[in-house]
Amino acid sequence: MRYYAPVAPLTIAVTTAALIDAWRAGGDRRMVVAATLNMAVAVALTGYLVRTVNVRMLSSATPPESSERQRMIKTWHRANGVRLTAVAGALFTLRRAARSVP
Repeated sequence: MRYYAPVAPLTIAVTTAALIDAWRAGGDRRMVVAATLNMAVAVALTGYLVRTVNVRMLSSATPPESSERQRMIKTWHRANGVRLTAVAGALFTLRRAARSVP
């Protein structure tokens, strides 16, 4: 987390600028909306994972018990898979929206 957190605001700002630019340029609005929703899901899941799994697993004074740790790892992998799918969906739909600009 410490390696990615410093660039998160820049990444979100640049992605937002690209979405706004595609919208204003007359790109496929359905694709822009889909890309926006995918990015929102990815950002929300990142916040959820950091708050509920990463911080508790890595920064807790007392490590979680084995069963709790296994549950948290399973949660992390499932939510991270959805998060990565949302990022890929955002990339795909934003590229399609940009291609449709007249």
